[in-house]
Amino acid sequence: MGIELIYFGYLGRALSAAYLKFWRNRLQRAAGEKTAKLRQQRREALALQRELGDVLPRINDELHHRLRGSKAYRHGSNMLWSWCPELWAAPCLSVAGPVPQSGARLASNTKVFFDDADCAVITQQFSNDISEAFAPYGVALELFQFEGSFLSLAIDLPDELYQTFAKDELIGLSGAIVAERPTGFTVRLKIKHGPNTEQLIQVHDLSNSEFGLEFDPEHLKINVNRVEKIWLDLVFETPSFNRISLRDLAFSKRPRVEI
Repeated sequence: MGIELIYFGYLGRALSAAYLKFWRNRLQRAAGEKTAKLRQQRREALALQRELGDVLPRINDELHHRLRGSKAYRHGSNMLWSWCPELWAAPCLSVAGPVPQSGARLASNTKVFFDDADCAVITQQFSNDISEAFAPYGVALELFQFEGSFLSLAIDLPDELYQTFAKDELIGLSGAIVAERPTGFTVRLKIKHGPNTEQLIQVHDLSNSEFGLEFDPEHLKINVNRVEKIWLDLVFETPSFNRISLRDLAFSKRPRVEI
């Protein structure tokens, strides 16, 4: 059975490549073809376009559905938990157009903050190309006439994370961010326990759009039995006139490997 699957998988890819080459050859010869033949080719191309137009959305919908409903799609061999925030996991109708004010909610667990009341911050959620990103959706933040010092997203992490919080486990953040103008960002993981809040900070530039960060709470002075909230601030400093596309974002947890 395995050999048959490999054979037909290879055969299918070979047939697709041959058919693509067939149409490219037709395109190259189009200038010398008779009108009647071009009309026939046009009818064939339109029929093919209709079929492909039906196939691609259905494939994307199925992939999005599987990823959106799966908690394991990023799991490594030792990962205990993973989570994709709503803004990247499902359609959010409120993420379209100008942000009315700092502190506005973009999704059930995500707010946006900035320190320029006169600027225009435009948000847009978009569908990802499933071949290039894990998350079904991404979000773009576009800034006009921005003279403030920061733009940030505050993301509340699920209750299950703080309810099972342990100092011998690492909290991971992975994603992909693309900016029209060079910029970097600071990530602050904040842990509230009783009246106190501790934080872990990491700084990252966008020399590579994809990133993976881990936070180790081992040395924090935290009473794990009193942890009541964990959230993350993703801060872009002096973003000025820019378009920042957060194409992918996900959290995870794994045990620390003792050496």
